Amino acid sequence: LSETIDKASFISRVAAGWWQGEYVLGPTQWTSSLPTTGTFSRLSSSEFADMFRARFDGAEVSYNGAAQFAAACALGAAIEAADSVETAAVRAQLERLTLDEFYGRIAFGAEHQISSAGLLVVQHPPG
Repeated sequence: LSETIDKASFISRVAAGWWQGEYVLGPTQWTSSLPTTGTFSRLSSSEFADMFRARFDGAEVSYNGAAQFAAACALGAAIEAADSVETAAVRAQLERLTLDEFYGRIAFGAEHQISSAGLLVVQHPPG
């Protein structure tokens, strides 16, 4: 079990033949192999990862980058639903929001924190 399994350096080492990393399990909140497509962004996880690589000279995106993009999608959806950029109107829409994005389902709880985030377990086989 490793916390670093979703890091680009771990993935590239396994792909290059690092046998010690084969079949290791690790937690992550997102991976580019998720099959979902965003209802707001209309992007799949792999499309988002491809766009990120193209924009940032081949760099791999971590779950942090996907989470930040998903947060911007939630904000955009709330602004559209509010038909306003006024803080109170957007906040009210964010409180009611349930948005399915490539990152996962986004919804906020009573304390205004994301209430729908879950963890995945990933594994990188050899090669």
